[in-house]
Amino acid sequence: GTKMHLQEKGTGSKMRIVALLALVAAAHALPAHPVVSLPARSAGTKMHLRGGAGADPAQLLPFTGGLFAAQGALSTASPHATMKAYMSDIEVDDKTAFCLTIYGVNVLQLGILMLSVHLGEGIEKGTAYALAAAVLVLLKELNGSVPKIGMKAAPFWMWTAVATATAVLVYKGGMGIAEPDTLINVWSAMLIVNGAATILLGEKFTSQGYGMTIDNDVQKWAVRLCGQSQVQLALYWQVYRKNPVQALGAVWAFAIYIAGQMIVEGDWKTLRMPNAVPHMVWVALGVFGAYSCFTA
Repeated sequence: GTKMHLQEKGTGSKMRIVALLALVAAAHALPAHPVVSLPARSAGTKMHLRGGAGADPAQLLPFTGGLFAAQGALSTASPHATMKAYMSDIEVDDKTAFCLTIYGVNVLQLGILMLSVHLGEGIEKGTAYALAAAVLVLLKELNGSVPKIGMKAAPFWMWTAVATATAVLVYKGGMGIAEPDTLINVWSAMLIVNGAATILLGEKFTSQGYGMTIDNDVQKWAVRLCGQSQVQLALYWQVYRKNPVQALGAVWAFAIYIAGQMIVEGDWKTLRMPNAVPHMVWVALGVFGAYSCFTA
């Protein structure tokens, strides 16, 4: 048949693990340049090409933030509409819809962070705004998908409580309890660990940790996308503390990894898309964005 099953074992799985670990390691190995920062406000949102090479990162920032905020908002508000936007005709079941909602709020948080930095609010205020959005979605899911699917509520209450506390403390400057930078570092580290476990352990992690079993290839893809978006979001926080420009580049580099994997492993066929063009567009944008930031 034409249906391509996502690989659990073998070369594909091993390559996924190697690529993921290499990206995370590379992001942490980037040289620190504290003096390099993006202006609070750019002269405009137009992307000027510099010598035919890439875009000015200061003007790439609002474009990226707006794009991710729009993608995240669409997926959070309507997972079904998201799949239609990608030309897919699959029926989005409850578990897939839940995963796409979590993926959406992760990407939405990325957009909020970037737009906050661009508008001069700073990463601390941006973090508070992003986590507030996450808390609202988690509360909605705790009263909706979590009991509907039969998942454990305790882990989601834990994430909601920690996100709420982190948002308040960061917004208030730490309130003498901890520095905002430390709080952001701890939160993003939690996301990287949870996201990596979701990607690498798959059903074993989601069933034992969250009480959600995986029934088919589409759910398997959606769960992995949750983990990938968590790692991508956490990378922005982690690298931003060293270099804001390269943090933007790290996000685009990870976008290449996510979209490229979907092309190579045939996820677009599993998702019943007529072609891989939507993912190829993300790869092209990722190459342009990463190149612009890492050569700035």
